[in-house]
Amino acid sequence: MLRFSTIVYGTSNPIRISVVSLIPLHFVGCPFTRWIRRRKPIDPLIPSDARLEEPAPKVVQIPIHFVGSGEVDRSGSALKIQKVFRGFLVRKCLRKIKDIKFQVDEIEERLSTSEVRDLVRRDERERVRMNESLMSLLFKLDSISGVDIGVRGCRKAVIRKVIALQEKIDAIVATDLVGNGEK
Repeated sequence: MLRFSTIVYGTSNPIRISVVSLIPLHFVGCPFTRWIRRRKPIDPLIPSDARLEEPAPKVVQIPIHFVGSGEVDRSGSALKIQKVFRGFLVRKCLRKIKDIKFQVDEIEERLSTSEVRDLVRRDERERVRMNESLMSLLFKLDSISGVDIGVRGCRKAVIRKVIALQEKIDAIVATDLVGNGEK
């Protein structure tokens, strides 16, 4: 344990010398010496029990009264919690539907170009790939539960758009088959 003061005996009265005064001058700016100066010196002449005793703080209780705190409306509180939770579920479902709609719009943009239409018409793999991507989006839409009427309406609108795109791909292939005389 560090002591911040020392007692020099040998005389009739003990002399207390502070450790800070014994620090050489080239250590004065050192962080350790700043720490020593901030600390309160420990007096070894005072018993340790007396040093640890601090007066107990007086605890005063202050009564706090809120307006309407006497009546607790449990049903009103439950309704508020349910409204907030339903709002959370609706936002979560709409965010998922929005992400899927963005992917459907990207597929629709790609399908609107003549190069991709020709590629779908000629290449069986490309046609299957686009149909599979649309089917996976349909499965994702199907996994979203309709918590609210608005969510169900948005989901149905995106499902109709996906089905229309699938029919458009089938129509592109059908026009190619009719044009070649195969039917």
